[in-house]
Amino acid sequence: MNELLLLLRSKLKVQILAKLNEESLTPVMLAKILKKPRASVSRTIGELNKKGLVKCINPDKDRWRFYKITNVGKNGLKSVRRFT
Repeated sequence: MNELLLLLRSKLKVQILAKLNEESLTPVMLAKILKKPRASVSRTIGELNKKGLVKCINPDKDRWRFYKITNVGKNGLKSVRRFT
């Protein structure tokens, strides 16, 4: 339930999860797709990662880290879509 409240407060979080539900992407790719500042996207991905909603699939890389949505993130996204 905490994840749902977290997502309902931020349109950007929902947009990021929706894109990561389609494919794994880097923060730079997401920023370009969503037309948002890279810093905002990177910060938001960090928050989602801490909450277990997304996961880095190549954490050993210093650059071009790809992220994917987790099962917790998928469930949260489904819940948000039911409320909106």
